[in-house]
Amino acid sequence: MPVKRAFVAIRLPAVLGKLSDAMRPLWPAPGVAWVPPENLHLTLRFLGAAEDAQIAALRQGLPAVAARHEAFTATIERSGCFPNRRRPKVIWAGVADEDGRLGALQQDVEAMVCAAGWAREERAFRPHVTLGRVRAGVRPPSSKWSGDLPRLQVPVEAVELIESVLKPPGAAHRPLHRAVLTL
Repeated sequence: MPVKRAFVAIRLPAVLGKLSDAMRPLWPAPGVAWVPPENLHLTLRFLGAAEDAQIAALRQGLPAVAARHEAFTATIERSGCFPNRRRPKVIWAGVADEDGRLGALQQDVEAMVCAAGWAREERAFRPHVTLGRVRAGVRPPSSKWSGDLPRLQVPVEAVELIESVLKPPGAAHRPLHRAVLTL
């Protein structure tokens, strides 16, 4: 049975690549694998391996989830890293959720994913956009490279089921299904 590596996410405009561009000169050239602008997204639920029947169930369920949520604007306003500043592995831009709309959408996606056969995600939802992955052994720059960012408003108009195909230069993302939020 064919298996795809997949996730449910909100695709973001490639213009957000400017965030990575601003940080890139602060890091050693080969030290970070920066996410290409066309791959920037906010993951609502990482699925991992998904069989065709599970993909079909998600394609069927995603429009109902989207229909329960109105389109909105999200705000990107800070940057940071996981797990911490001394040993960064992932450089991210944080997404504010003051009115809880993003969290409500993520909860509905989580319920749909669990109904399709996945176990409930144990980690708390921390809305962020991965900008880059720090390579092993690379030390963070001594200058201030994380913190407040200029507030960027991004439209949230749809949720997508996306396949992630791993390749030597990095992951290639292929949309499998797109469901538009109510307008």
